[in-house]
Amino acid sequence: YNIGMKTSNIIKQVNKNGGATLTSNLNNNRLKGGYMVSLRGYERRYKKMGACFIKALDKYKALAKSLNAYVGLWVDNGLVYLDLSINVKDKEKAIKKGIDNKQLAIYNIGDGSYIRLA
Repeated sequence: YNIGMKTSNIIKQVNKNGGATLTSNLNNNRLKGGYMVSLRGYERRYKKMGACFIKALDKYKALAKSLNAYVGLWVDNGLVYLDLSINVKDKEKAIKKGIDNKQLAIYNIGDGSYIRLA
């Protein structure tokens, strides 16, 4: 499976930083604050960033556009996670949205921390 230069750079970034929050064009976000809340039903896990992951990333790019969402990627315990998330500015609203979407945690863009919900 042929990966483009942009995809190759995304994979390098995720490997280096442990994750990324990308726009629907798969560019780095320019968010200064708020909380990233994953949308229920869009989280996927992969054993590696191979062909299946790259095809899914392309699909998630289109989904993110249609849902006005971001593409989230991170590595945890040897697995690669892919999801769609939204940025919620207000902490309490973000926590409620996270609980409503059955999330284990939400991500604070401002300080790079996680708020555990479960």
